Amino acid sequence: MQKLVLNDENERLIWHGKKSVPTSILDALSTRWIILAILVLLIDILIFTGILLRTGPKSAAGYIMKTTWLHILPLAVYLLGALFSILRSATTDYIVTNKYVYIQYGLCKRTVVANDIDDIEYVSLYRDLYDKWTHTADITVFTSDEVEKDGQILPEEKLLKFENIRQADDVYVLIETIRKRTCSINDPEFLASLTKNFHTIE
Repeated sequence: MQKLVLNDENERLIWHGKKSVPTSILDALSTRWIILAILVLLIDILIFTGILLRTGPKSAAGYIMKTTWLHILPLAVYLLGALFSILRSATTDYIVTNKYVYIQYGLCKRTVVANDIDDIEYVSLYRDLYDKWTHTADITVFTSDEVEKDGQILPEEKLLKFENIRQADDVYVLIETIRKRTCSINDPEFLASLTKNFHTIE
């Protein structure tokens, strides 16, 4: 994790996590990447069938030889999808402090998104089939804010999504504990209890 510049001196890092690489790869290969690979494969089959029916096997064989790159493109799409997922997993960080939840992402240019703990409305935990296989889950943090539109102050809902993280149940409880705290957010005993209960989370 690249060094995160906290907003004030009273902020304390409670948890830091990353995407699970295996779950991210499974997600990529079973959604948009597999759809794109299938489309490319279907186009290739249609072109080959058209040539075979119009000009015969010899021309169809020539097409296969001349356009080898097109036939391996579906596999290349798969591999690029896996590579993209690995890079995204390696360069995405999730951080929870006693005051904010953060997402850091980006390979060349790092972007940091932060939501104030005090603005959190609720937190959701979601597991799909792959999450159950790999013992991960997604946590979505919903926050509310006010924005000015056409001279009116209107509520606006925002969300931060922690995707494919391990020990998600513990992280969910952690965020809820901070959100529902009954003491000062800077109380040393409160911070010590969080550290004690959640220091093993990776």
